[in-house]
Amino acid sequence: MSIAIGSMGVRVYYVEAADTGIPSGEQNWIEVPEIKNIPSLSPAPDTLETTPLSNTEYKTYINGLKDLGGALEFTVNLTQALIDMWNGKTSPDGTSVLEKFNALTTGNCLWLAVVHPKLEQSVYFPFEPARLGLPEMSVNSVLEATLAITPIGEVEWGAKPTIAG
Repeated sequence: MSIAIGSMGVRVYYVEAADTGIPSGEQNWIEVPEIKNIPSLSPAPDTLETTPLSNTEYKTYINGLKDLGGALEFTVNLTQALIDMWNGKTSPDGTSVLEKFNALTTGNCLWLAVVHPKLEQSVYFPFEPARLGLPEMSVNSVLEATLAITPIGEVEWGAKPTIAG
């Protein structure tokens, strides 16, 4: 019998690496702080109808492509440190996510990793970040924002990342 697990302790990281596959070995993964919600990365595939004229009762199908629907929305607590790390002038290594993306060299991309402490593997995908905007605000509430992250490759399971430092 399996034991269900909670979402406590999940972390999201990014790194610049070659666009040839999931980064391996020790990398300078940087944690994206204050993540509160991760959208589903498990869409159902489109279904393609294959029903021949000879069928008289049921249609038949095969799986088509999966569609994550474009930009994914990760909910975060909005802090000055998050703004600086995503849009601004500084992250732990001195360059923001958007600066890194805009300075990518041919053959490199940004990779995102979703790491659960109780799972043996993590989920990875190459991505393009969008600038963080100003979120909706209301009386007596936590200020939350949305990071728009567009996958530019397939979502894949792989060995947990080796975090440098």
